[in-house]
Amino acid sequence: MAKNKEQHYVPQFYLRNFSIDEERKNVSLFNKKSEKLVLKALIRYQARKPYFYGKDLEIEKIFQKLEGEASILFDKIIANLSLPSNNTIERFVLLRFILITKNRTLLSADQINEMIDRTIKQIWSKDKSKEDFFEKHSFAHANAIGFVLEQIFGMVDRFSTLNIKILENLTNLDFVTSDNPVCPYNIFLEQRNHPGGHYGIESKGIMYYFSLSPKILLIVYDDKTYKVGNVKDQVIRIHQPDEILEINTIIYMNSYENIFFNGNNYRDEDFEFLKSKSKTLEEPNQFVINEYEQHHNYPEETRVLMHQYRTNLKLKHKPSYIRITKNAKKFKIGNLAAVPR
Repeated sequence: MAKNKEQHYVPQFYLRNFSIDEERKNVSLFNKKSEKLVLKALIRYQARKPYFYGKDLEIEKIFQKLEGEASILFDKIIANLSLPSNNTIERFVLLRFILITKNRTLLSADQINEMIDRTIKQIWSKDKSKEDFFEKHSFAHANAIGFVLEQIFGMVDRFSTLNIKILENLTNLDFVTSDNPVCPYNIFLEQRNHPGGHYGIESKGIMYYFSLSPKILLIVYDDKTYKVGNVKDQVIRIHQPDEILEINTIIYMNSYENIFFNGNNYRDEDFEFLKSKSKTLEEPNQFVINEYEQHHNYPEETRVLMHQYRTNLKLKHKPSYIRITKNAKKFKIGNLAAVPR
């Protein structure tokens, strides 16, 4: 096999934090589509695809360097339950890695290709002469993940303005993770019943959950909208199993194919809850296109405003450790299609 042919879109070092053996070679997984449970699966075979980032290996080499830096940081965070200080290089490295991890996945690539395909077909849908052609063809970017990453690298500075804290799990349940490990939520916009997508990096009220291990999770959040725990505390301790199950539900619903976890502490009822709960919720991340006819000056003109977004998870998530700030409660959205923070 060619060196670096199999490229992982979820880092192996990261999945080892959920491993079931001392050698850190195996992890447990649950496949959502087949509902198949595998209690021992080799980590090196998970979340990978041949030449996913390209045969020139340029992106793969960049990620190898970033993963080396992040691995050291993750070990420190888990061992010491502390985060890098504000305005330090380590803090920037951590937030940059979380942003990249969110967007380097197979799900991200497939979502971009779905958007391209459906947008092109929507634009040409008024031309009935092309119906047969579009039924037989689909459209995709030649390097979808490269396109995603090009956009994301320009957003690192804005992402780095979000705050970050540690959630420590003190219950007898474990955090899980997935092949789409950085999971967005937006309590603020959900409570306001705001239409459209809630999960843009610039969206007011955006937050992300990112499990580092079965007992440690990072929450990245808009601190102009939320207070997470006490202001001075870096670590929020969770004692209620129901709150762990709710976070795991968010992770489960945002996964693409596989959920990963430490199967040494596996209990049948935990996954039965996640499976049954998921069937009561609408699938998030579904692509939506709405068209709105625009006023025009000439009869021969046709102008349409196209509004695209992905659906949000509607869980009515109200954890005890998050409060909406006074200023956010007073914030008026009006008719904004997108609400910037």
